Amino acid sequence: MCLQPVVTPAEVGIDPTQTQIDEERALCLYVRALSDERVEASRCFRTLSPFPPPPPPMPRTIASAIETRLRRKRVRNGGTTGPLPKPDHTNANSYVNQHVRQSMEVHNLLDRLSSENFQLRAVLEEIRPKLSDPTIQGRRLFERPKGTGTHKLSDSIKYTELSVGGGALLGLTIAQCSSLCAALQNETDTLHSCNGIAYRMDDPDNRASLQTAFCFLLRNTGGCTPMDFAASVFSRRDTSGCRTPSSQDNPLCVQLAPDRADMRVLDYAAAKSSCRQGKGSPRLPRARSSLEAFSMISYNRERGGSAFWAEKPIPRADRQLTHWSGLDGQPFYYPGNFDKRCILVATQSNNVHGFMYVLRQHSNPDLPQHTHIPCHHDTHH
Repeated sequence: MCLQPVVTPAEVGIDPTQTQIDEERALCLYVRALSDERVEASRCFRTLSPFPPPPPPMPRTIASAIETRLRRKRVRNGGTTGPLPKPDHTNANSYVNQHVRQSMEVHNLLDRLSSENFQLRAVLEEIRPKLSDPTIQGRRLFERPKGTGTHKLSDSIKYTELSVGGGALLGLTIAQCSSLCAALQNETDTLHSCNGIAYRMDDPDNRASLQTAFCFLLRNTGGCTPMDFAASVFSRRDTSGCRTPSSQDNPLCVQLAPDRADMRVLDYAAAKSSCRQGKGSPRLPRARSSLEAFSMISYNRERGGSAFWAEKPIPRADRQLTHWSGLDGQPFYYPGNFDKRCILVATQSNNVHGFMYVLRQHSNPDLPQHTHIPCHHDTHH
């Protein structure tokens, strides 16, 4: 069954003499959005070990017996039964002395490298003052440097006035939770302060229900990047509890915010292979009429897409007319001279809400530019 059929020019009464129609066909279009892909939270956040209860306090009798045994051992080794002498250095002094020795070893290493390789001498001279700068010396125990992320889910949750208990939002569907994440922008809340959501389904055996048991707004997605969600597009036919949850497999799932501007991660080859991985081996979009081009762009925009690779025509000596629009609003011509560059349909900037054009016949197909993957099947001709 085709979920996204594209109307044909004949169905809407377009006169083929008024516009160029390369082929009259029925087309089924599929659009895979990175913002709709879901991965298990265990891939993005570390699993917290259970917190054991603190050990019970040691009884005085056992503590006294241990102290007596240590004192007798000290006497047998020639020690005294009185109070122990003070240590030569405190823990703080010992740490300082150890740090000084390590710094001297590092500076001696820099001196040796400078004398052995004159090309490194200038670079190492710039490094030496930084090693002696007191403002960048060390950190407190368990202290994270400012600006670094975390792979702990509890540290990544964004708390709002709607949060309950540990930051959970209750009574929302997946779409409502995602929309709330995208809507969190005001004078005090900057754009993309919510970068994703994490949720578990309330009734996983009911395929028609999108109700979540709870939903978290995430300030970051832990160890997962948009490329992890792009890989989920490629492996979409694999079994996963986040795609087809059940009462036996209903994991906590993570989904990207729909308004993120860092989702252009797929190059041409990755987009092409992701299409081929689908059922029936669909292909990248190649419009045969202006109506098909408008439909492909509109379906892509409906899913929140801002860029996609299009199938390029067979290279020829003469330039070829496509049904995509260039930046000047005129039909885009694929260059001749057997040019093999790829076609990128995208917005002019990182603004995901801008108009989409063929920016250029991209000279670097390995450059990640793809946010969504439109694929199509020809149902009949």
